[in-house]
Amino acid sequence: MRPTEFKGFIDGLGLQVRSAHVMGPEFDPAGTQYATDFWKKAADDHAVLGATYLVKPAMPVPETKAALAAWVKYYDTIGAICAERGLKFGFHNHDWEFRQVGDVRMLDFLIEETNPELVTFELDVYWCQKAGVSPVEFMEKHPGRFELLHIKDEKEIGESGEMDFASIFHTARKAGGMRHYFVEVERYNYEPMESIERSFNYLAKADYV
Repeated sequence: MRPTEFKGFIDGLGLQVRSAHVMGPEFDPAGTQYATDFWKKAADDHAVLGATYLVKPAMPVPETKAALAAWVKYYDTIGAICAERGLKFGFHNHDWEFRQVGDVRMLDFLIEETNPELVTFELDVYWCQKAGVSPVEFMEKHPGRFELLHIKDEKEIGESGEMDFASIFHTARKAGGMRHYFVEVERYNYEPMESIERSFNYLAKADYV
């Protein structure tokens, strides 16, 4: 659909587009091509939809710290493009962004070196914990940098017993800077609609949500 058509479809359902995952063209950290035309078009289209965030959902692990620094510059460039159109650019993690690149941990470096006015982060709490890192401690280490969260579990939300969602929500609001959270089911154990309903009901009954 064209952006205007999709906007009408979403409006008709009584829904709103807050954010979107956009992978974008392949990026070579050794080069200087930032695919600005692509990101301008993507930001323009999502502004039509009424989105406020444009998020890159993944990236490869660079081989060197210098290459990682090139990604920082790339993200700041995309962030500036989004800001001109009233959006905020973000990055979403998996577990591999917690690996070491040179003498730094990859995700720490991205958070610390990107411009917070231009780049935010969508913390996937499930993948953070899978990497052996406490989501609570990680948000406390980087206060205010996580405007978006993926609330996710090994099964339907709350059914694995492995995720401390009470502490995650408390910290996200107090230190993380959370403005929106999105529920993602990692593995469906039921038909999708039942899975969604179970996840919704768990969160709807939780006093910390």
